[in-house]
Amino acid sequence: MIAQGVQLMIIGMSVVFMFLVVLVVFMTLTAAIVKYFPGQAATETAAVGSGVGKSAAAPDASRSKLQAALAAVSVHHRRRS
Repeated sequence: MIAQGVQLMIIGMSVVFMFLVVLVVFMTLTAAIVKYFPGQAATETAAVGSGVGKSAAAPDASRSKLQAALAAVSVHHRRRS
């Protein structure tokens, strides 16, 4: 009975470990592939993050919105402390 439980535990932990190894390998490969397209990834990230289509003002607008949000969070945190 205990031997079967230990065997099941080892099999389960091995499956989870192998899944995590495969996940890390795929993430590393994805990072290596993305390095070849740096401009394209930054443009898509800015467009998706700001909710705006591809325009020249999207990165500046999202940066100013981010700065405003961070300032508001900082003020709120200081008032609570």
